[in-house]
Amino acid sequence: MIPIKSIENTTGVMHLTWIINNICNRACNYCPDSLHNGKNHHYEWHHVEKFITTLQSRHDRIHVTISGGEPTMSPWLIDLIDLLRSKNNTVGITSNGARTLRYYKELAPKLRYICLSYHPEEEDAEFLEKAIECSRYTLTKINFMMPATHWDQCIKMYDRIKQESALTYEPVKITEWHPHPHGLASRNYSPEQLEWFKNNNGKFASIELCKQYDQQINTPTPLLSTINFQTGSERLDPTYLINTNQHHFTGWTCWQGIESIYVQYTGQIGASNCYQNRDLGWIQQLDDIKWIQEPVECKQVDCICSSDIFITKTNPITI
Repeated sequence: MIPIKSIENTTGVMHLTWIINNICNRACNYCPDSLHNGKNHHYEWHHVEKFITTLQSRHDRIHVTISGGEPTMSPWLIDLIDLLRSKNNTVGITSNGARTLRYYKELAPKLRYICLSYHPEEEDAEFLEKAIECSRYTLTKINFMMPATHWDQCIKMYDRIKQESALTYEPVKITEWHPHPHGLASRNYSPEQLEWFKNNNGKFASIELCKQYDQQINTPTPLLSTINFQTGSERLDPTYLINTNQHHFTGWTCWQGIESIYVQYTGQIGASNCYQNRDLGWIQQLDDIKWIQEPVECKQVDCICSSDIFITKTNPITI
């Protein structure tokens, strides 16, 4: 493979990842217990309002990715989205489709995009209907969790989704999660299955499709990064880097904490989704936050989150 020189955030948008709760209606075997056996909120609404005001004073534009747990189980998810949008920010969420079709009809028009994660262990009979309904209002992507234990079922649904022209989708290979023992069987892929990932990248949202939805909700594209090789540049597809084992940036210079902020369900603030610099402070104690001022050296073995891969980073070997 051609060595990567750098990844460049081309929008200048600060990315806030917010794990809004750690309760979920599912308990997938590859998910840590801490993300579904908890509760809805570990802090108060006034903490949220003050944190957003503080962050807004530091950044002109913010894109917020909200997940959980299952974020749609939060009683004030829509209030939070409305507050963020009132300050000219964009919001996207990741949901497993837990709520009713009626709920998603209300939610989808407020979002820049929605990622609906497909989990084959407890398949929702209305999953596809909800996805199609969301695509009427906002960019809708299916994150296909592809556990080896349910491979044939996943392939059948994957081929069905490919027939829907308004949907984008990406297969997601189950990876070790920092290193928890969850999902060992789910990621025990055969050589044929690993080869399938190399040949199936999904359907990436085109610039034209993004612009179509941007005009529909009158907001600019929130996140866009360029990947620079020694031979040229192209638009970044984080999931493809993970699926093809090109997501290792140890020793690189990373703009985490400058272009990104992470809020754990407890209210603890980190620089990014990875476990490096996770102790910057708490939204409950804004005056004590240790804001990062300069790029840092990556000390992680794997960069397993798409949001982190979008962050500007440079390879000291190839620059």
